[in-house]
Amino acid sequence: MCVCGGREGNPFCESCLYGIFSSRCGACDQPIKADTVNACGKQFHPECFVCAHCRRAFAGQPYFEYGGRP
Repeated sequence: MCVCGGREGNPFCESCLYGIFSSRCGACDQPIKADTVNACGKQFHPECFVCAHCRRAFAGQPYFEYGGRP
């Protein structure tokens, strides 16, 4: 983990900034730095928002939620 001193007015490095302040993906738990998909009460990286059964991307197609999973 970076010790960039991002406290008390000091700047944060990119890794710490995203690690501390970014939303986390509902599938991979990594910070979301750009585009996001909001679904099932969570946020996802677009590439992580896939069918829980077959792992195929929805690509803008309708999906169904079951047990909190797409």
